[in-house]
Amino acid sequence: MLSLLLDILFNMILPYRTNISEDEICENMKVLKKNKWFQNILRNEKYRQFIIHDREIRNLIGKFNHDKLQKNLFHQKYERKLMAALNRKKIVYY
Repeated sequence: MLSLLLDILFNMILPYRTNISEDEICENMKVLKKNKWFQNILRNEKYRQFIIHDREIRNLIGKFNHDKLQKNLFHQKYERKLMAALNRKKIVYY
């Protein structure tokens, strides 16, 4: 019973975290790189640069639930979230 209450509490608090560690981002990136859909996104140079350098995109990746990332059931959800964030970014040419 206590673990159920703790799970509910953590699920309510975790989405509002603002400080995502680089370790969390790297761990999620390792899992994402195993997925074909993520590999296809990385092939696009524009998206690749955002994933590597953009703090907002990296924080989004870090906020993904690591356990859910490993399940095929949630891949479409995370792909949609990532693509929506990437498509909101403006391309700046130097």
